[in-house]
Amino acid sequence: MLEAAMLGVPYAGRMPGYGAVAAPAGPVAPEVVAQRDLRREQDDAFEESLRARAATLLSEPMHSGALALMAGADLPPAGRVCWMPSGAVVTIM
Repeated sequence: MLEAAMLGVPYAGRMPGYGAVAAPAGPVAPEVVAQRDLRREQDDAFEESLRARAATLLSEPMHSGALALMAGADLPPAGRVCWMPSGAVVTIM
């Protein structure tokens, strides 16, 4: 196929059958099923922890202040300590 495309000639070989569905090799081992279930549970727990963390960050007062700054509000007074979502501490001067 590559040669035909490079030379600009029609491809004359056999075309692979992309419409055919491959048959499963056999029953899946119980260990594989258990591992997949564990992985799915871990993924669900991780996504839930991300949602909880996002809800916590959005409810914190410093986050609303950061959003106000991004929206063009005035800067907080000098000497104010701001906690950033990353955990960094910033002092406004």
